[in-house]
Parts: sequence; structure tokens; C-alpha cells
Amino acid sequence: MHRFFANLKEDSQNVVIDDADELHHLTHALRLKPGDRVELINGCGLLAEAEILSILKKEARLLVLAVRNAGSPRLPRIILACAIPKKSRFEDIIDKCTQLGVDEIIPMITERTECVLSDKALPAKIGRYQKVLRSAVKQSKRLFSPVIHAPMLFDHVLKNFCNASTASFIPWLEGSRIPLKEALAEASGKEKILFLIGPEGDFTLAEVAQAKEKGAVPVSLGPNVLRVDTAAQFVAGMAVVLRQ
Repeated sequence: MHRFFANLKEDSQNVVIDDADELHHLTHALRLKPGDRVELINGCGLLAEAEILSILKKEARLLVLAVRNAGSPRLPRIILACAIPKKSRFEDIIDKCTQLGVDEIIPMITERTECVLSDKALPAKIGRYQKVLRSAVKQSKRLFSPVIHAPMLFDHVLKNFCNASTASFIPWLEGSRIPLKEALAEASGKEKILFLIGPEGDFTLAEVAQAKEKGAVPVSLGPNVLRVDTAAQFVAGMAVVLRQ
């Protein structure tokens, strides 16, 4: 059954889909019509079965038949703070890591980050990020939509996300590190897991020292040097396996 985002509540009886992308997908891509049944989600744990009542130019009206609440998302929450790579690779990171089960995604700006979004380009880029995320949520049948934060400086990530309830890890190519699998085993009982993924060229020594001061543990992802998008997907997959 096809799935759509909607402003859904547990007591909803009638729902309107007026988001342009969702409406276009319903009417033009799938060519659904009144009488067809679909699934609705709100990205916060609700799933409903609904019947299409009418389709107009700017909205579709649906009758809610049944609603299920998935409760609370699984813990620990997985937070991915990732340096923004060139071109559209960050969109691939959002897509794949959403499918894997990441809960929060932070586009991060480090000293060696080559892709820095201008204020003018930022709204359109964030809109594109959200579109990719929604598509991945629906494709993977997730009921809880990840949060995508606005691009954030490395030191702001440390200040806002490194705390006593969070196990923080910084993959690094140099110095003293422990294997990621070993580090994750020691994170048992934490409410959140934060991964700091560096840019091509890795973090600087100063950044690693700054992260360690905030409690982040340097980890190794193995003998091979991974690209940013590969590293992001690798740590996300490892963390999701841990919490299953």
C-alpha cells in the first residue's frame, strides 16, 4: 500500500493532503483515484489506513479508517554529525542513513570542509534535504522521521550534543584509537550515540583534541580509508545493529 505524509493525529477522521510533492506523487506518479486506499504517516509514530474521498487541483481529501501508534522510538538515539562533502553526496548520506535508522542528521562544517553553503543557497538546499529524507522514510517504512538540523560548525556540535547522556565517537585516521565495535560495546546504557564524521582529509589535530576534551572517543573504522559517505553509512549500520 502506498504511503504518504499527512497532518495525522490519533483522533483524526478526515485528513487533507495539500503538500505539493505529496499531492503530485499521489495524482501524477501513482495516478490514484477516489476509492483507493493508502497509508498515512506523520513522522512521529502514527500510521493510518485511509481511503481517498476526493482529489482536487491543490488537495486530496481522505477518510481515516484506522490509526496505530508505534509508541516511542528505540534507544539509544543515533545522531550523525557529518562534514558536508562535495556535490550531492550529502543527499546520498541522508537517504541511506535514514533507511538504516539514524535519528538525527547534522550537516557539519569543519576546518577542512570544502562545501560551505551560502545564506542564499541554504533554504533551497535544506528543502532538498527534507525531500530526500521524506522519500527515504516512506521507502523504508519508517514511522519516525529523522531530524535534519541546519548546517552547524564543528565546535557548536560539540557544545550542543556532547554530554553525559551521550556516547560520542570520532573516527580518525591517526593516533591512538579503539575499534568501533569495541567502543560501541562500551556505550551500553547511553540514551544517545553521536558520531562525528570528518571531511576528505580528516579532522585536524586541534579538532580531535577539542572533541576529546568534550568526551568524544577516537575510533578506528578498520584498515581501509573510507570516503565520507561510506564512513557515515558504516557507523550508522553498526549502531543500528547494536540497538536491535
